[in-house]
Amino acid sequence: MKRFLVSAAMLLFAMCWVMAQNEGFSKATVKVAKAVQKYKDKPEAKNEEKMQQVFQKSLTEDPSQAHYMWRCLGEAYYHTNIKDARKFDKGYECYTKALELTPESLGAERALCCYNLGLMHMKGHHVKQDFAKALELFSIYAESNPSLAAIAMASIYRYGLGVEKDEDKAYEFYLIAMRDGKDVFADTYSMAYNLTHQDTPEAEEANSLYDEAMKSIVLETKIETIASNLKKAADLGHAPAQTALAEYMQNYTYSLMFGVKGTIEEAELMAQKAASQDYPHGVYMLGRIIEISTFGKFMQWDRAKKYWECYKKAAELGHPVSQYVVGYIYSGENPNILSLIKEKANKTLAYEWFEKSAQAGWPNAKKKAEVYKSHAK
Repeated sequence: MKRFLVSAAMLLFAMCWVMAQNEGFSKATVKVAKAVQKYKDKPEAKNEEKMQQVFQKSLTEDPSQAHYMWRCLGEAYYHTNIKDARKFDKGYECYTKALELTPESLGAERALCCYNLGLMHMKGHHVKQDFAKALELFSIYAESNPSLAAIAMASIYRYGLGVEKDEDKAYEFYLIAMRDGKDVFADTYSMAYNLTHQDTPEAEEANSLYDEAMKSIVLETKIETIASNLKKAADLGHAPAQTALAEYMQNYTYSLMFGVKGTIEEAELMAQKAASQDYPHGVYMLGRIIEISTFGKFMQWDRAKKYWECYKKAAELGHPVSQYVVGYIYSGENPNILSLIKEKANKTLAYEWFEKSAQAGWPNAKKKAEVYKSHAK
């Protein structure tokens, strides 16, 4: 398993966001960042030695940015792309040192250190597992970057990690993340599904298996049981589990992360099961898989019509991303898609779907709705 969910999937965004808050990074810090990236991609001894040499030299050349260099080094050890090469002790040391050196005025950088230290306390990486400490650190991060912190805090409340389980509060945090455009729809809709089925006796076992799998992903524990638990839940007809399996099968990185093996054809069949239950994210995922499997192929009009119908159905079921996709297609901004699905641009419908998506909290849709507002009826 090369990558992991909570930290790795969003870390690139976090680093870029923090870097955007700073100006005037010196050439020395850029050199450290490049050496770190090389080590993350190939955490070999020679790359680590080179990274340390660049790091030490850069510290001498520009001690004023030592805080950034230490945090960058922490990324290398804690977020290397090869799971077995991660060095929790060194990562913890680097983030702690960075936090000590970072001025109070650079809240974004201090917060990112707190976020990563929070992950370590939540997962028990190098330090004793301490959910209260993790929540405290995530709360600090929420002051400058509420979206990423919200995802971590939602997990704490959803699974009752050191606090009383509170699905309503967890859902509120997921909505915060969703409003910032984070890809948490699988979790968001899965939670809603579980809540509406919690009193259904036949769904109790499936819900439990699915929750155990999701909790294992969050805490990076019992990784070997994730695929089996999802498959058991899927066999019991659990739509979120079926959707998750379909998504992981068709994504090479996810398949490595969670040990889920399957072909794109098997992924499509699994998504069809979730879609047959009118599960919004399942319908969307079916459309997405069909689109991916036919991308770049000619004479695929029937398949194109299928994914178009899936997106429209998911949009009608209230799925924000699908509403955005339907609006985008109707806008005619990509005429090739219109030609493929044999539709005509309709800017009035584009506005209506962008507006619905915006009202559901998808941030990109708000900008699009403003662009096409003049086409409203």
